[in-house]
Amino acid sequence: MLCEASLKLADAGFASEILASHLNFIEDISKATVLLHQFCDHCTAEQLRRVLPGLHYTPQQYCDLGQYLSGLRKFDLAETVGDSWEDDHPSSMAGSASSFLPWVYWRQLRYEKALTCFESNYSKYAHSDDLVGQAIVLGFMGRYADSAARYKELETIQPISGDACKPLAMALFGSGDVRGAMERHEGRVLGPAFVEKAPPDLPRWNGDQLQGGLLVLLDPGWSIGDYLMYARYIPLLRRKVARVRIEAPADMHAVLRAAYPEAELVTHIDTGECEAYAWLMSLPVALQLWSTVGETLPWLRPDEERTMHWKRWWAQQDDGATVPRPRIGLCWRGNPNTYHDRFRSIAFEDFVPLLAARSNIDWVNLQLGSNERPGNTMLEALGSRWLDPMPGVTDFMDTAALIATLDCVLTIDSAVAHICGSTGVHMVLLVPIWGEWRWQTGEHSLWYPNATLVRTPADSSFRHTIMGLANEWPEKNDISGSAGGRR
Repeated sequence: MLCEASLKLADAGFASEILASHLNFIEDISKATVLLHQFCDHCTAEQLRRVLPGLHYTPQQYCDLGQYLSGLRKFDLAETVGDSWEDDHPSSMAGSASSFLPWVYWRQLRYEKALTCFESNYSKYAHSDDLVGQAIVLGFMGRYADSAARYKELETIQPISGDACKPLAMALFGSGDVRGAMERHEGRVLGPAFVEKAPPDLPRWNGDQLQGGLLVLLDPGWSIGDYLMYARYIPLLRRKVARVRIEAPADMHAVLRAAYPEAELVTHIDTGECEAYAWLMSLPVALQLWSTVGETLPWLRPDEERTMHWKRWWAQQDDGATVPRPRIGLCWRGNPNTYHDRFRSIAFEDFVPLLAARSNIDWVNLQLGSNERPGNTMLEALGSRWLDPMPGVTDFMDTAALIATLDCVLTIDSAVAHICGSTGVHMVLLVPIWGEWRWQTGEHSLWYPNATLVRTPADSSFRHTIMGLANEWPEKNDISGSAGGRR
C-alpha cells in the first residue's frame, strides 16, 4: 500500500526512496513490475538506478524491462536497466540480459558504441542476433559493403527473410548492387504487415499482361520519399496493364493526377474490377527493370495553372534589378519524429556563413511552418533577398510548382529533395551524417541525375560542411552570377 501511495503523489524522488526499500518485500513479481512501470512514467535514470537492486528479476525479466522502456523511447531508462544488471552481475551477462543494450545504443543513434557492443557479444556468445545487429548498424553508418558482408556471413547460419530483408536491401543499394537490392527487398512482403494488408481475393501480380485492372498498393510503413522515388515506375505499367488503380494519400493526388491522368486514385483499398495487386516498391522487379532512372525522369509535372500562379508571384517580387538574381531554395529541417532526424536536420544559423558568402541571390524559404530568417541588413549589403512564399503553399503540388520556378535547391534529405529530383530541378543535397542508403556513396545519385551530393563526415558537422560549400558554391551547383535553368 505504501508503494502505491507514494506513486500517487507523483513525487518521483520520494517514490524512489519508498520503492528502493520495499520492492524486495513484494513477492509477486507481476505486481512489482506494474509498480515499476508506473514509476518509470516520471522518474529519472538516477532514481531508477536506486530502485533496481531491490528487484528479484531474472536476466530475461531485466531484458523484458529494458525492451519495454526502449519501446516507449525511454532510452536513458533502458540503458540504466542494462548498466545496472552489468554492474551488479558482471559474470552473468551471457544470454538475454545483454541482448537488448546494443539495440538501445542503436536507437539512441550511438552507432559506434552499438557496433562495439554487438561485436563483443558475438565474439563471446556467437549469437546470430548480434551478427544481425552488426549488419544493421553498419548500414546505418554508411558502411554498406561491410554491412552486406555481415549479411553474407549470416546466411551461412540462417536464411534471411521477412523484416530482415529491408536492411539487407539497404546495404546492397548503398554498395551499388541495384538488382540484388531490389530482388532481396521482395522478401519483405512475407512480413506480417504485408500479409495482413494484401487483398485476400486478388493474386499478386507477376508481371504478365493484364486485360483488367491492377491495384497498386503502398508498402506498410511507407514514407513520402519512398512514394516519390518509386512513382516513376507507374507509367511503365501501360505496356502490360489495361487499367491502373493506385492507393495514394490524399495530399499526393494532385501530383499523381497531373503526371498520370489516366490512373484511378484511391485513398482506401478497392479491389473492384481488378485482376491482381502489386506493391509500389515491387514494380521494378515485376517489370524486370533494374534501373533507378529508367525512361521516366522527370516524371513529376507541376500543374500549369499553379506554376503560372508562382510565376505571377515572382513578378510581384520584382524590385527592378537589372540582372535577374539566381533563385536558390533552402530546406533545412525534416520531420522531427523520424528516428534519424538529428543526423539530417540542420540548425538554420548553420546556413548563415553561406548566405553571407554569396551576393546577389534570391534565397527562397522552402521550410513549411518556419519563421526563421537571416538578418535583412546583411543580405541588403550583399544585394541579396530572403523571400518566403510558404504561407501560400497548400500541398505537394504547390511545392512542386514553386520549386519549378527556381534555379537550384539546397536541401537536406526530405520530401523537398525528392520533389526536386522528380521534377528535374537541380539540387545540392546535404546527405545525412553517417549517410543514407538512398544516396549511396560519392557525389552523384543513381536515383536523381540532377542531384549533387555533399557529405559530412561523422566526426564533423553540417556547419563545417556548409562553410566549405560557401567557397565552392559556383562549382557545386553550376550557377555563377546569372539566373538560368528555371521554367
